[in-house]
Order: sequence, then C-alpha cells, then structure tokens
Amino acid sequence: MKTPKPLEFRVTRIGPMQKAGDDRAFLECTTSVGTVAFWGDGDSMINIEGIEGRRVPFRVRAACLQPDPPYDQRHSLWVPATARIDFL
Repeated sequence: MKTPKPLEFRVTRIGPMQKAGDDRAFLECTTSVGTVAFWGDGDSMINIEGIEGRRVPFRVRAACLQPDPPYDQRHSLWVPATARIDFL
C-alpha cells in the first residue's frame, strides 16, 4: 500500500462531482501541480464537501498519492477520502 505524502498547492478550478466504476465519488480539480482527484466514499465525503464549499482560487495542504496506471495519464495526484485537507 502506498503512503500519502503531504503537499501544498493552489486550486484554480473545481470540476463537477463524478462517480468511479466502483461507485466512489471524486472531484477533478485544476491545480498548480496539475489535475488532482479528491476522493470520497460512502463513509467520508468531508473532503469533497470542503472543496465544493470553497471559492477558487485557494490553497490547500493535503496528503497525496501518485495515481495508478492508466489513471496517471489523467491525474497528477490523488487525495484519498481518508486524507486530511487543510485550507490555507
């Protein structure tokens, strides 16, 4: 299992909430480090709700993962549903 690494970046655009094939929710956001997917699931939508409640642009610090292939072609980073997000 991968270990998330903390990273700070600026969010400049928030996309609509989408569903993955396994029914988990995610937001694709345009950021200063590329396209970042913020994930949610049935147990925790707090990160998605927090992102949706912000006005762009804003800065965040979040524990991030490198996406698995082939998703690394679409996303620069993933923020797991269980990761803490700090709004700066």
